[in-house]
Amino acid sequence: MRGQARHDSSRGRPHALERRISLLLLGVLLLAAAGVVVAQFYYDPAAWRGVPGVGQTGSAGGKAADGEARAQEQAVQGLTPLSSPETYDAETLSDKIDGKAELYLSAGFRELVTRRFGLDAVKGAWMERYVYNMGNYANAFAVFSAQRRPGARTLSLTGDAYLAANGLFFVNGRHYVEIIASRESREVQTRMEDLARSFVAAHPASGTAVSPMRFLPDRDRVADSAARVAQNAFGLDGFDDIYTAAYHRNGMDAIAFVARRSTARAALNSADAFVDYFTEFGGRLLEPPAGRTGLRAVEVLGAYEVIQTRGAYLFGVHEAGDLQQAMDLADTIGRAIQATGGEDAAAK
Repeated sequence: MRGQARHDSSRGRPHALERRISLLLLGVLLLAAAGVVVAQFYYDPAAWRGVPGVGQTGSAGGKAADGEARAQEQAVQGLTPLSSPETYDAETLSDKIDGKAELYLSAGFRELVTRRFGLDAVKGAWMERYVYNMGNYANAFAVFSAQRRPGARTLSLTGDAYLAANGLFFVNGRHYVEIIASRESREVQTRMEDLARSFVAAHPASGTAVSPMRFLPDRDRVADSAARVAQNAFGLDGFDDIYTAAYHRNGMDAIAFVARRSTARAALNSADAFVDYFTEFGGRLLEPPAGRTGLRAVEVLGAYEVIQTRGAYLFGVHEAGDLQQAMDLADTIGRAIQATGGEDAAAK
């Protein structure tokens, strides 16, 4: 019996020790859980964006990012960088802007460099700058015009720039730049403009290439409607690199367009494809109007499509409510091309 009692007593001590260890481990787990909750409450994702492999898919140390870091930063008063530049190429772009990558890729995208900045005077506020290298001005203008926000305030920062609520957007040479802030306020907008001016100063553009857009008249043009469609304008496959603008006159709406092809033959081929496209979908080819050599018109569901060529330029009007106005607008574009000698220089 005594031996049995000693055996039971020897089992009691480990039980007490195990309870103390269990309580200690439970305390550690509770402290860890509390730490996670606190960390989540105060978590600032911007603080992690500059750490390679943490909270980002782009590379923070690539050649382009290094070049951006060297060339970009004039000191911007009131802003503090929260991260190193992050770089994205065609393969990783969708990781950063999921759902919009195709627009940029189809327009000639080369590279995206992003960076976040904190506002010293506005606690918790930040902004992120997206710098898209689109290869040339025409490509940059294509994505700028495709995403133009209505009701924005035009800025004199560059030839193509505007401010809308918590976003600032502009074209600077081959770059299309977006600056998106975490909140909307006058202080935030002021700092956005400062950051934009700093970028333009650090990246002087070599000049905007002359584009066919100059042939679209200013009269009756709808404000901020100028655009470049990089691919498949009006739903027509291969109808690429088309400059457009909307017009409103006498209660009628229309979209004028103009493009330049490599040769006069290529321009005629594009015009033929345009006419074939609308006639194949039920359009009625109209008789050529007297005195308007080379102009072709198609009626589609009560609207009119007009197209013409001069040398390597093709131009016309889409979805016009009035045929006469459509032809007059096309004539205006044609005269502008002829006045610059463009049709002769491009006809080779």
